[in-house]
Amino acid sequence: MVIKKLHLGFSLIEAIVSLVILSGVLVASYAWIDNSLTALRITEENLDVNEVARNFLSEIDPSWFLRESEGEIDYGNYTVQWQASLLDKGSGVETNAVASRFYLALFEVTFEIYRENQLVEVLKTRKTAYRPITSNDLREN
Repeated sequence: MVIKKLHLGFSLIEAIVSLVILSGVLVASYAWIDNSLTALRITEENLDVNEVARNFLSEIDPSWFLRESEGEIDYGNYTVQWQASLLDKGSGVETNAVASRFYLALFEVTFEIYRENQLVEVLKTRKTAYRPITSNDLREN
C-alpha cells in the first residue's frame, strides 16, 4: 500500500524565497522610479533656466550698455544680474567705404541667473550698440 502525501500549499522556504524575489523587484522598481523623477526635476529646472535666459536675451536693449555697465532684472523665482564690458568701439563705415553717421560699440555681456539667491547659471554673449553721431561729437573732433 502506497501512502500519498497531500500537498496543501507552499512550504515556508518557498514563501521566503518568493518574498525575497518580490522585495528585490520592488526595490529595483523604486530605484528606477526615483532616478526617473530626479532626472525629470533636473530637466524641468534646466528648461526654466533656459527660458529665463531666452527672455533676458530678447528683452535687453543694447542701448542700455551705452548708459549702464550692469543691472538686475527679476523673472518670478529667478533673478538675472548682468554686466557689460566694452570690447571695441568706433565710427561705422558704410558698404561704399564712406563713414557712417553712427558710432558703433561691441559689448561682452555676462549674465548670472539666480534662483532664490543661489547661483544657477553663468552665460556670456556679445551685443552691438550704436548711436547717431551728434553735432557735439563733430565739434570734439
